[in-house]
Formats: sequence, structure tokens, C-alpha cells
Amino acid sequence: MLFLRSTEMIAWSDSKFRRIKEFLKDKATLLYLHFAVYLAASLILFLKMFERDEPLVHIMSDKVNEVTHTCLRMFLKVDMVGEKERADLVAIHYDK
Repeated sequence: MLFLRSTEMIAWSDSKFRRIKEFLKDKATLLYLHFAVYLAASLILFLKMFERDEPLVHIMSDKVNEVTHTCLRMFLKVDMVGEKERADLVAIHYDK
């Protein structure tokens, strides 16, 4: 990663810089950031679990299912999510 020294100038014509600048000017940016923080709080235990050195593939499917349930229950009625798993969760009609 490159860091700018305090005396260096940023190239205003750089497309990446312009995209970041526009993103920060957008009034919805703060909303997006709050939403990301809200979801991240629910994922911390899941992410920490998989930061281990030992293989955890054997429990990944169940844990992904749990995280999916947790996230969907934040936005959908509990009876819509129910005890569905894997492919049944993908098949939920969200527009109803």
C-alpha cells in the first residue's frame, strides 16, 4: 500500500480519487456505512471463528446457515424464514 507524504499532492484527475470523493459527497454514504456496521456486529463471532489455524470446513455449512438466518430475520418476518435451510432460504420470495 502506498502512503502520501504530507508534502505530496494528490492527482485530482485520478479516477479512483474522483470515485472516492463522489462517494464521500453522496448523502447516502453515511446510511451505507451505518448499515455495514449494523450487519458487521452480527458477523463478528462468525468471522472470528474462522480466523483459526485449524481446518473448519466441516462446520462451515452449518455456521453459514446460522448467519444467513440471523441476517434474514433482521429484515423479514420470522415465519417467512422459519427453519428453512440452504436452498430453501434462497427460494424465499422477498417481494411478498
